[in-house]
Amino acid sequence: MPIGHGLVPQQHVTKTDQSLRPFHAFTVPPVAITDLKDKIFDEVSWDTIFRATTDNNKREMIALDASKMAASKVDYSYSLWSQHTEGKNITYYGCFFGAERVEVGDTLRLRSLPAEFNVPAETGVLGLRYIFTNKDFPDSFFFRGHIYQPVNGDAPHLNVVNEESLPIALRDEVQWRKSVNPAQSWGWALVKENVVFKEQSIRGRFYPIHRLMPILNPESFQQLVSQGRIDELYAHLNNRMDGGGRYLGRKLNRLDALGPCVPHGSSIALEPHVREDTAVTMMNAEQLAKQ
Repeated sequence: MPIGHGLVPQQHVTKTDQSLRPFHAFTVPPVAITDLKDKIFDEVSWDTIFRATTDNNKREMIALDASKMAASKVDYSYSLWSQHTEGKNITYYGCFFGAERVEVGDTLRLRSLPAEFNVPAETGVLGLRYIFTNKDFPDSFFFRGHIYQPVNGDAPHLNVVNEESLPIALRDEVQWRKSVNPAQSWGWALVKENVVFKEQSIRGRFYPIHRLMPILNPESFQQLVSQGRIDELYAHLNNRMDGGGRYLGRKLNRLDALGPCVPHGSSIALEPHVREDTAVTMMNAEQLAKQ
């Protein structure tokens, strides 16, 4: 389901996993129309603009800019799903974190780490164990988990974690590296358990290098792997809320976050365990029925 504006019909498209890339693997380009610069999606009177434009080329340009601004709108919002516990701390199984889907068991990239950990934020990651809100901070939500850092045979570490105990993404990368170069000792060490981070401290999801780099730079990936230089593999990702936009905060569900970026009546198919708040979706359907 392409995003842009619901006033402009767009055909659904089918994509294979090989033709997709993480949202933070590309940069949303700036808008082309001068009047839309320095604005966010919800500040634009899209209905007026589209109805006042009869030139098809200009309408296509407006629709393209709408898709760029829609992407930024989503990046600056979030929604929580599948509430797990109730109390002062309310826990959830997952969230739509900007453009990415994050759930317990995932691994997250970090913007910064306390100096006493002596671990660069560029290499340290968070193995996510809890997503929660706290009633003392009604406009915020938090991530809690264990911090890990990569280690190899040249830098032995006492706290190296067994593969079976690692988060799935880290385990996947360790197994791949060992399959490519069995002679090299490589793994992840535990830095600190049960560390809490606020939303703004998270860059986005962590992706194993052997799954990410073939998408971003397949030629370099194949060359380095064939030469056994897997320690030189590196793939740059952008971070959530680093582009042009304005913080929108929590939305009730994914469709609420998208709003008019998709046609009225749109739906998103999710697994049964993903239980979103449907209040907004139901309200929109009732309003449409009255029109």
